[in-house]
Order: sequence, then structure tokens, then C-alpha cells
Amino acid sequence: MGIENLLNKVPFFTKEDYENVRYEDPKGDYAIEKWGESPANPHSVSQAPQAEYDEDTKQITSYMGEFVPGETEENLNKASVLSHEKLHQLWNDPEVWRTMPPWIQDQSIKAMKLWREYEQTGDEDIYKEYFKTVNGIPLDWDNPATGGGDVSGEELWTRFVNRKYFPKGESDEGPWGDRVYFDKILKDHWDPYAEKFDTLMKSRKESQNGGLIDLYRYGGFI
Repeated sequence: MGIENLLNKVPFFTKEDYENVRYEDPKGDYAIEKWGESPANPHSVSQAPQAEYDEDTKQITSYMGEFVPGETEENLNKASVLSHEKLHQLWNDPEVWRTMPPWIQDQSIKAMKLWREYEQTGDEDIYKEYFKTVNGIPLDWDNPATGGGDVSGEELWTRFVNRKYFPKGESDEGPWGDRVYFDKILKDHWDPYAEKFDTLMKSRKESQNGGLIDLYRYGGFI
């Protein structure tokens, strides 16, 4: 399957989504303010991730730079990352949330309760439990935003769904992929739910024309 056909399969990322993306320098002032400190890593500056979705502002922020003209692998990687972050946003939609596997729904409810408890108490142990529930166990608890460890909960489900629309990447073949076994274990259990999600997105008629495919072709909208 060609790259254009592959990107045309993504039914949930539109021109409007792209226009709402915020671009920031991964080592700039905003990134330092946003990612330089955390309950597990106070008063320390670290490089931002590739992108993030902020549940409070409903904003997708990319630290990878804007799309460039031409059909490049760089653009494909950026498209995959933005698609991943849009999925995080979509899980807040009750109808979309119900397409998740039951275990992921249970984990999401547990995470919401832990986050409310952390907001009330500021307890770092509760924050760590919340982080493990949503994202899994990072390689470095002093800097959990760098990821790299075991993945679980919503993050695991998001990666599983996103890979349905994009080729295998580094995270599928490195330690994350080795541990989660998308093809060997999760596929049989989770494919039916991924199909439910895909069917719902297509039923909403969120046209891909003018979405990721145009970003890949032109490095932006024309």
C-alpha cells in the first residue's frame, strides 16, 4: 500500500485539527516551563517530548517543527505523532471512550480517581500511581516524561490504535514493542475494539480530504 493510500485511511484528523496545533521549540521557554518540573523531578529542566495533548486547554502542541514541502519520512513521522495526540483527545468523548476495551475503560476510571486525589493532596506517591495507571512505568522516575519503560493503560491502547493507520516505527520494534506484543498477544483481544473505533470515526464523516494527506503532500494546506 502506498503512503498516500495509507494516510487516507486515517478518518479522524482533519484540516481543523491541523490548524489548531501549536508549534514550540523543544528546548524553548515554553517547553522548559511546561516540562522542566514535575512532582517527581522538581527544579530540573529536560527536553520536551515529540508532542503533547493538554486536557485542560484541549490543545495539541508539537515540538517536532512544522511540516515541510514534499513527501518525506519526516512528514510521515510528524503525521503519526499528531494522530497519536488526537487520539488522546478523542478518548474524552464518551461515545468514543466506549469503543475502548473494558480493561482500558477500567484503567481510565481508576486514573481519573487518582488524579482527583492527587489534586487534593499533592501526594507524590499518588501521582506516581496515577502515572503508572495511565502511561506505565518509565525508565527514570526522576524524569518520567522521557518514557521508555513498560507502557499500560490509555497510552498502550493509543499506540495500538495509532499503529493501525501507520507503518511500524521505532517504538514498535524497540523495548516498548518487545514488551507489549501488539501482534502476538493484544491483537486478538483488541482488534475488535479498534474496528469499532474505526467504524465510529467513519460514520461521523470526518473527511480526510484536507487532513493528514495534504500535510504529507504539501507540508501544509494550500
